[in-house]
Amino acid sequence: MSLHHKLLRVLLPVHALLLTYAWWGSGPWWPFIMLLAMHLLLIGWGSMDHALGLFLHAHRTGRPGTLALTYDDGPHPVHTPALLDLLKAEGVQAAFFCIGRRVEQRPDLVKRMVDEGHLVGCHSMDHPVAWGFLGKERAVEQILRGVDAIERASGMRTSWFRPPFGVTSPNVAAAVRRTGMRVIGWDVRPFDTTFRTTEKRLSWIFGERPKGTVVVLHDTVGPVVDTTRAIIDRCRAAGIPLLRVDRSLGLA
Repeated sequence: MSLHHKLLRVLLPVHALLLTYAWWGSGPWWPFIMLLAMHLLLIGWGSMDHALGLFLHAHRTGRPGTLALTYDDGPHPVHTPALLDLLKAEGVQAAFFCIGRRVEQRPDLVKRMVDEGHLVGCHSMDHPVAWGFLGKERAVEQILRGVDAIERASGMRTSWFRPPFGVTSPNVAAAVRRTGMRVIGWDVRPFDTTFRTTEKRLSWIFGERPKGTVVVLHDTVGPVVDTTRAIIDRCRAAGIPLLRVDRSLGLA
């Protein structure tokens, strides 16, 4: 865990104590209001950064010296088939965290993922924009409907889940417990939905060695095939094994 994650875990309970003291104290209200605002900001940070493990544990650090490819938000009718062709040609197994409504649109692609040895996980049914604010029952529904869609498409019932945006909350944590899902996060990302050049995306993943062990990409963006090909080439040239994420995490 990085220094800023450790710092946040220390600050949260300290802030909780200060809030309690300010609430019961007889002084002015402004220290309480200021502390409350800061506390909410810290909780927001913890919700957005799943690496902290504030509300639930996400498996996110794989075997040192390896790299695992994971893809969110698909399947896409154009980019996902091209990506699967590349992975098959290169003999690389990856993980796909699929949105249920997109699974229903292209069940053949999810069946192909399973048949070709890739891990398939749930990424919710609809990828709600307000995912972090959903109630527990609604979050449970989003998870189970996504899992059901994958099972109908592939015949395989997944137990793997990646929260939309990587956002967690007490309700998300309760929904994960209720549904018995195992959460997979990531420890490196190239911001492939933002940066336009393959070189820039690679710079976020690699220094002299990979900057992490589990990389999150999106098979819904046009450059995904070129980015993946470049990652595979860089890993092969450096002798870096490409593992399926559950094997990298020791959870297969």
